[in-house]
Amino acid sequence: MTEVAKTLSEVQILSSLSARQLQSVAKLTRVRKYRKDNILFFEGEEPENFFILLEGRLKLYKAGPKGAEVVLHNFNAPMMIAEMAVIENHNFPATAQFQTDGVIGILPKGEFMGLMQSDSELSFALIRSLTKKIKTLEGTINKNLVFDALTKTATLLYEDPLYFQNTKKVTIAQELNMAPETLSRVMKKLKQLHIIDEEHRLLDRQQLRALIDVGE
Repeated sequence: MTEVAKTLSEVQILSSLSARQLQSVAKLTRVRKYRKDNILFFEGEEPENFFILLEGRLKLYKAGPKGAEVVLHNFNAPMMIAEMAVIENHNFPATAQFQTDGVIGILPKGEFMGLMQSDSELSFALIRSLTKKIKTLEGTINKNLVFDALTKTATLLYEDPLYFQNTKKVTIAQELNMAPETLSRVMKKLKQLHIIDEEHRLLDRQQLRALIDVGE
């Protein structure tokens, strides 16, 4: 199995495929490196390829009122990106930008769709991936429209504890669609509850989960 195929095997949508199937996908894959802040695709752009995030982290965001960014989701490698837009032949509904240096696997739409049509297992894997993305979207709606500031912050911390140690507060606040001052107040409360320490390291995951459950 090639190195590309091994990496692809770590992507959830492809993890159940056989070595032969992975090799077939790998043969279609072009690998491209990106720098931090590079744009993978813009909102409104017509999709021509499937994208698999092989290394790095990127954010998906829309331009809100007065040019403000509304972050819809952050993606950590390895993961397929925006496959629904490609399948439905819809323009990308948001912009994808790298938050770190990264690597993308590019799969030509026509060839990959042909491969899926000839392989039912790969098609079912894609359906499972789309189902998970729908659940993610539901979570995003809850975080932005239902949850209060404390529950939003606690949920992100629970999902990705290291993110708080390696990311500036202003970036986290932007992702959570709240003012940096609000995030600072929430982080102070989490410290007072001994859920995180002064370096934003997670101390009590069980108490954090309980806090989220109360907020939900």
